[in-house]
Amino acid sequence: MIMSPENLCKAIDKKLPITIVDVRSKMEFQSGHVPGAIHLPFYKAIFRASSVSDKRTKDVILYCEHGPRAYLAKLGFSLAGYRKVGFLKGHMHAWRAGEYPIQ
Repeated sequence: MIMSPENLCKAIDKKLPITIVDVRSKMEFQSGHVPGAIHLPFYKAIFRASSVSDKRTKDVILYCEHGPRAYLAKLGFSLAGYRKVGFLKGHMHAWRAGEYPIQ
């Protein structure tokens, strides 16, 4: 599943049951992130993914700056039993370029 920035912004506005996970570094996260995103650096995903949200009912959207770290983090979520894991299309780079809200 790949979600466009526009659709993710709409999902946030509608308060849909979706978990957004920023897998970038702490400094990147603190410099601005998608509103409501949880910070979980990609290298910790294998160990801590299971505590992020309900594995069966919530969609999880992962993003980093351009994609590679999010793809690595997906492995951790898959190993933790998540089945509804996808990505933000274009990741944070596209979110900023589209001038969507930043928290």
